[in-house]
Amino acid sequence: WKHKETMEDKIQKLQTVTEEAASKLDECKVNLDNAIQKLDATKDRLRKSINVPDAPDQKINTNSPLLVTDTDLPEVIDLKMHAQEEYDVAKKRYETNLRYLNKLLQTKKGDENNTVTDKNTNCVPL
Repeated sequence: WKHKETMEDKIQKLQTVTEEAASKLDECKVNLDNAIQKLDATKDRLRKSINVPDAPDQKINTNSPLLVTDTDLPEVIDLKMHAQEEYDVAKKRYETNLRYLNKLLQTKKGDENNTVTDKNTNCVPL
């Protein structure tokens, strides 16, 4: 005996996973924002440590050469790229779930319109 899933069941399940996807999207957005802030701070520290001039006609201080590998810049770039990737996946999942949920709700609404009973005969029109 197999339980047949109703439209209400499908909508409820999709609403649940859409809410979960929205929560994950929010979490990924926070992680992405934090990674961007960390990257910006790391780039600023790097600029300051090599005394990158604000004006183009000023010279860079080359007395203490600093290699990018001497900083945590590669790790922070990787962190930002990973956070961006997770955010993009979460956003796509949320948008897809929302699109399907809206289609199911429209279908349900259309079905309800088709099941209005005829007041005169108490029959459901075909």
